[in-house]
Order: sequence, then C-alpha cells, then structure tokens
Amino acid sequence: DYNITIQKETFLLSNITPQYPKLNRYFWSRLEYLVRDTAVLYKRVEVITGSCGEITKIGNNVSVPKYFFKII
Repeated sequence: DYNITIQKETFLLSNITPQYPKLNRYFWSRLEYLVRDTAVLYKRVEVITGSCGEITKIGNNVSVPKYFFKII
C-alpha cells in the first residue's frame, strides 16, 4: 500500500549504495523489474538488498562495493 512516510525513507541518500553504471543500467535494472512483477503477481514480496566486498574508489572519490546482492 502507498505510504508517504515509507516513500520518503526509501529516497534518503543514506539508503543508497553507488553502483557501476554497467551493473545499474543492465542487470540490476532487470532484476528490479523482476521484483516489481513478482510483487504484483503475489501481492507481497520481501526483499533484502545489500553490498559487500572490497571497496573501490571511482570519480570524485566515490566508494563503490565490489559485490551486491538481493534476496527475494
């Protein structure tokens, strides 16, 4: 259900992890579509998302983790 409080919490910068463009634009984007479709199909889905592994620095000294995971 729509909830303005949850929506605001979702879009906080503390709730993001930078990704490499190739991951974000391709695989991860398709995975997020799959999660949305699954949620519509089953009316509810629980998702745990995170990152781990070695940190790499990219432009403007931004830290990017080596691995990302999503448990659906």
